[in-house]
Amino acid sequence: MDVRIVDYGENADGGFISYNISGLSQNQLEFLNNNLDDETQITNDNLILKTKFKKGSVLKLSNFFLFFINSFYGLF
Repeated sequence: MDVRIVDYGENADGGFISYNISGLSQNQLEFLNNNLDDETQITNDNLILKTKFKKGSVLKLSNFFLFFINSFYGLF
């Protein structure tokens, strides 16, 4: 799995970070696309994940990775 930040920004409500996630199987892509709460889409066999957050909140990126690891590797 390869994760790259492709966009980020901030406005009055908070901010966002967009990630391009590659190296996943088609089943993994579809599962994450259908089960993550954040805005997602599949483009060219990559998952695009847009995480929004309010100012002063903890970024939810770690939640994504815990969800992914637990879902596919059963570690937690």
